[in-house]
Amino acid sequence: LTHKASGREILVMNTHFDHQSELAREQSAKLIVQKIEQVNPQKLPVILMGDFNATPETLPISIIKNKMHDALEISQTPHYGPLGTFNSFDPNKVIDGRIDYVFLKGFEVKSIVHIDDRRNDNYFVSDHLPVLVELNF
Repeated sequence: LTHKASGREILVMNTHFDHQSELAREQSAKLIVQKIEQVNPQKLPVILMGDFNATPETLPISIIKNKMHDALEISQTPHYGPLGTFNSFDPNKVIDGRIDYVFLKGFEVKSIVHIDDRRNDNYFVSDHLPVLVELNF
């Protein structure tokens, strides 16, 4: 993508890792890191986001964090919203299972929010909370 105000280019990628196989998630993490290096020889700033179906302590997330920053960990302001992002469509669930991320290279993170907006009946519009980041580069 090209930032209109500055004309600078950035690489943005979105993914959705397998929800059943740990091995598939590990291989997906290795492949996407390799693919980013392959399609980005000019070392543009990179955003990688999506549903990784993996919690922060797992190998797939470690593989990605070896090459990129987790926006939640480098935010200049404290994270806002539930720590987790997966709600199972259960309005009574404590949302602590984090499986959705924004990983970055070449950006500063001003803020990150896990948006916990709900319908009037307290139910969710999705089984995942949106992740919103405000960035500088």
